[in-house]
Amino acid sequence: MVTKISKWGNSMAIRLPNKFIKDNKLTENSELEMILDDSQITLRSIKKKPKKMSIKALTKGMSREDVLKDFEEWPSVGKEKIE
Repeated sequence: MVTKISKWGNSMAIRLPNKFIKDNKLTENSELEMILDDSQITLRSIKKKPKKMSIKALTKGMSREDVLKDFEEWPSVGKEKIE
């Protein structure tokens, strides 16, 4: 695959082919790891970890009784208190 270097502000830039963008599920502002080795450049997409969810978000749509029933099945491991 051949691409050209273009001026972008005070920097230089390359365009990424659409197939690469789609295959790696990239969007504008996606982060890539760039590995420089002598005269070779390797780009790798960075898979982001999913965001941590709150208990409220995890139990959305569940009744209070269902939530408490599920918690009753788990052993206590700390200072948690469910009333």
